[in-house]
Amino acid sequence: MGYFNTSNLISSSGVFATDTVGVGFNAAGAMAITYGGDLGVFGFGDSGSGANTDITNYVSNLGIVASNTTAVAGKRYVPGSAQYGTDKGIVAYGSFSVGGNSNTFNLITNTGVIGSDTTGVGTARSYIGGCGYGSDKGIFAYGNTSTSVSMSNLVSSSGVVATDTTGVGTARNSAEACGYSQT
Repeated sequence: MGYFNTSNLISSSGVFATDTVGVGFNAAGAMAITYGGDLGVFGFGDSGSGANTDITNYVSNLGIVASNTTAVAGKRYVPGSAQYGTDKGIVAYGSFSVGGNSNTFNLITNTGVIGSDTTGVGTARSYIGGCGYGSDKGIFAYGNTSTSVSMSNLVSSSGVVATDTTGVGTARNSAEACGYSQT
């Protein structure tokens, strides 16, 4: 079974629209994040040939997916993403094609500019979960080094990633998360 470039809009009442096919790239292990208050970007992942990609696609506030854009960031598979500030995002960790797991991160501005690779802090890992919390901070948690891990890294309102906090819950990987409150 291959990868698909299919998207579905979801209404404010949670109703899925029919499939939209043919916009964006085919990838597994990609990330997605909102920025700018009502815009989005998704990208990276495995393009299906076993090679990681640095292709991204922006999403308008009407849900229109833009054509492929090559990011300035390194090609990664299963990175985490989280919101921080009130309108910015961060992509972090993941697995590079060569060299294995990473603690590299990229800040995303409120206009959607993805910053260049920055060597991060914390344990290099992939299959990591991330989300925003409070009204202006982010968090990354869990993941896989060569085994599932139990750790987290906070992201400040200015995009600074904190060192590892270990022993948070049961070790796991492939975690997903979402915010649930604006306060």
